[in-house]
Amino acid sequence: MRWRLFALLALVAVASIAAGPGRGHGGAQTDTRFEVWAMDQSDTHPQGGGLLYIWQGADITRRPDQAVPEVIDLAQAAQEAGCPAGKLPHMGQANAGDPPSHFVLANFGSGSVFFMDIATRRVVGCVDLLGMGVASNRTHAAMPTPDNSMVIVADMGFTNRLTGFVHKISTDYSRNRYRYVETLDLAPYLDELGTTQARAVCANFTPDSRFAYVTMQQGGVLVIDLGRPNTRSMRVVHVYPASVVPAEGCGAIPLPPDGWRLLINSESRGNPSLPDQMYIFDASRAAQGIFPDPVVIPLPGEDTHGAFYCTDDRGKLYAWTVMRFSNDLNIVDVDAGQVVRTYSLVRDFLPDPAPDGLELMGGHAFITLRGPKPLSAMTTHENPERKPGVLVLRVHPSCLNFDFDVRDLAPMVDDRTTTLMDGTVVPASDPHGLDVIRR
Repeated sequence: MRWRLFALLALVAVASIAAGPGRGHGGAQTDTRFEVWAMDQSDTHPQGGGLLYIWQGADITRRPDQAVPEVIDLAQAAQEAGCPAGKLPHMGQANAGDPPSHFVLANFGSGSVFFMDIATRRVVGCVDLLGMGVASNRTHAAMPTPDNSMVIVADMGFTNRLTGFVHKISTDYSRNRYRYVETLDLAPYLDELGTTQARAVCANFTPDSRFAYVTMQQGGVLVIDLGRPNTRSMRVVHVYPASVVPAEGCGAIPLPPDGWRLLINSESRGNPSLPDQMYIFDASRAAQGIFPDPVVIPLPGEDTHGAFYCTDDRGKLYAWTVMRFSNDLNIVDVDAGQVVRTYSLVRDFLPDPAPDGLELMGGHAFITLRGPKPLSAMTTHENPERKPGVLVLRVHPSCLNFDFDVRDLAPMVDDRTTTLMDGTVVPASDPHGLDVIRR
């Protein structure tokens, strides 16, 4: 079913302020046709479900608070495809292509991966890794390779285990055939990582689709040679220990111009012993077995999460990242390896935005804002003042400044509610994953 949106317009009044996965759309250009896909991880059915919001780029950039999205109940979409309902639709990404043909969605609470046809909005395939007995329920991210031959799944493992897994799924998008191939158990790499846990968080790839850089929850990065798409051939070829990459990270983004540098961020999640840093990895000599230590960039604020890149009107490259706990946005000069701007996203109309996912496209930045009752990662950080949705920033051509006002929040709210620990009734919505898709 399509979900009826509550009008959030009554909650806003006019005010104003000034202040990617490496798929080539992170500049300040404004002439690109695209859609914004964002996931609400809250349940829509007893089995799970969640909602997928889709906005046309022209609508959400013209007047975000009035833009009308398509809203798809993922439980019903799964049922129509003959798939079990997923739970906690967490992170999703379009496959390669101009335009892409499919959207790959990881369900963080059910150990399953959905494949959706972008044009029809239908689920056209699913791989139930938990049901097959090869995965935990915590499939955190499912990432399509640049050559469209595989999806690599970062699985954090069961909560009663200290280690997780990496799974390979072979993909044939033209025929909608998706087949589980193999699982790599991460337990053997604990000593090299120098951690007590080895839980896979996120992954991204070298542009030749040969190597995956997989981030670990307690720190460290595994570099995996993926082998052939249809064979059991994955192997770890290098371990960056937690002494080099000391905090968990997601936000793995290949950087322009050629994708051989990877941006990976970290998450402190309020733990004072973990740093908030950005790492730039040089993967250009991975095939020769050369893995230099990354450039390390300290970040002001707390709990870096979503990250993407921005190319200015002179061709200079910057990286943007949002700080989920401190509500900041940092802008990094990639070549200089340093933060050049830090802005707060807090405003009178947005007292605790809790920014999460981030992408840039068409002269705008899109940021998912978490709900009052988060369902993952920051579950103890409840706040009834939060406004779940997608915040749209107008990016200056320099990539160093942006503008937004109260009209630039596209709401992700419907008639479902939940109750906080203090008894306050709030919207159930909890946005997380985001992808901006060329059309």
